[in-house]
Amino acid sequence: MRWLCRNLWGLLLGMVLLSSAILLYQSYQSADRPEPSLISEAAHLIASPFQKANIWFSKYFEELESYFEELEDLKKENQSLKKRILHLNNDINALNEKVAQNNSQSLQLNWANSYPEPVIFGDILGISTDPLTQVWWLNLGAQDGIEVKQPAAVAEGLVGRVQNISAKQLTIQIIMDQRSRFPVLVQRTRSRGIVVGNGSGIELRQVLIRDELKIGDRIITSGLSQLFPKGLFVGQIKEIVQSENQLFQTAVLEPGVDFSRLESVGILPLELGLFDPDQPQE
Repeated sequence: MRWLCRNLWGLLLGMVLLSSAILLYQSYQSADRPEPSLISEAAHLIASPFQKANIWFSKYFEELESYFEELEDLKKENQSLKKRILHLNNDINALNEKVAQNNSQSLQLNWANSYPEPVIFGDILGISTDPLTQVWWLNLGAQDGIEVKQPAAVAEGLVGRVQNISAKQLTIQIIMDQRSRFPVLVQRTRSRGIVVGNGSGIELRQVLIRDELKIGDRIITSGLSQLFPKGLFVGQIKEIVQSENQLFQTAVLEPGVDFSRLESVGILPLELGLFDPDQPQE
């Protein structure tokens, strides 16, 4: 019984081969006989299931081949659709970027048009890595008519001033730079003070202790030092530090400009009533 199980496929294959040989022999030897022989009928009986199986497998494999061909076509179509979606996403991203830039540029241009002299805008090329020395590089230079000490600003408020310049590039010192200091006014009370950069933010200092300060007070440039034109928005008070033993009070400011989001800066003309503080006044 075990021998039969181990050799079943061999026996079946042998029977198929034998039946095929008999059928082949009968096709030559009994072509002129009208009646099939017993051996021929036996061969047909044995071979019939295998012939049917062969027909079924042939049909199955044809259908399987067709299925894989359709699957390959779907794969190609899927890859084509993915590429199309990628292109559409890129187009949408480019369109959104244009809309965002147009909105920002519209705001800045409306602000720039409020000045009698043209404001020149430049893109930010780089930012200093020193956390205390806040310096930015712009793609403007002497060839654009820019001069040292010109104020830099945007519609949201004061940014800084031109520090160094070459033919095609310039650097601006940001108001958060620890070397930056300039006179200001509390817009609500007209109290005077000085805004000082601390490397990571700005502070309002030297405001008399008797002068009233409130959270949310707006701070603007006073124009007294002639470094910046009067009235540029600097920031708002977000924290007040007072001491009974001091003559002055200090406040921490929230800058009007979100420096982490700036992409371009406007350079204001020197013709706005400014003068070089290093030159003697007439």
